[in-house]
Amino acid sequence: MKTECFFQRFFGMDEKSLRRKWSFRINGQKQVLIKRAEEKSTHVLMKIFLAKLYHPFYKDIKIEVKYSKEKRYKPDLLALSPTGEALFWGECGEVGEDKIISLIQKYRDTHLCFSKWAIKPNHFEGIIDKALAQLKKKRSAPIDFINFQEEHKAYIEDDGEVGIEKAELYRKRWH
Repeated sequence: MKTECFFQRFFGMDEKSLRRKWSFRINGQKQVLIKRAEEKSTHVLMKIFLAKLYHPFYKDIKIEVKYSKEKRYKPDLLALSPTGEALFWGECGEVGEDKIISLIQKYRDTHLCFSKWAIKPNHFEGIIDKALAQLKKKRSAPIDFINFQEEHKAYIEDDGEVGIEKAELYRKRWH
């Protein structure tokens, strides 16, 4: 993959001097993400990577939108059914144990995906296991955990096209 130009533009400088608008392409379609000043560059990357990975299953997946039926939490990624129910909810980076447990319990019919950047997954997977053990009613939708690594930055081409695939990742699924 040709990544030198892309990462010289974005990662060859310190976090504070990174451009605010980042342009990516998913299957040839342009996606512009806004990097907030307090946001880590890896958080932006996880959002675009998840959008790429789940786009084949949720064509209308959106990044950084509110879910009108949720008062407390905002997803990093969201896909809705025609009736407005959450089909997919993606969380990237820092997410507290209370939020994980709440989402797993409240959105039993929603495909949840949690992603982290270069962590040892045992502790995080344990939180999900604990939340599932506390469920009073069974979930009908899966839960995924994806652990991205530094080398995954190489899956962004010079033109911003995102080429990452699930087979190239550490991923665990709970049914």
